[in-house]
Amino acid sequence: MAQPPLPRESVSLALPEFLEVVRSVCPEISEEDLALPVRDTPLDSLDLLVFRSSLEGRLGRHLSDDQWLSANTLQALFDGLK
Repeated sequence: MAQPPLPRESVSLALPEFLEVVRSVCPEISEEDLALPVRDTPLDSLDLLVFRSSLEGRLGRHLSDDQWLSANTLQALFDGLK
């Protein structure tokens, strides 16, 4: 099923902006948590769904399931956005 396009032009994020999106969902995330396996962070499954939606909205584009699921850490996800 195709996803509808997001309403604005695709943008890139700097690390502080990426961290801001993560913290909008889970304020206790630290920059050091970005290097941990996602399962070892304070994010739960619902947080991850909200984070993905917020991140896609901020980026102005959808993330593929492969891109989302292949990142073992939040840092790896950030690095894959470049």
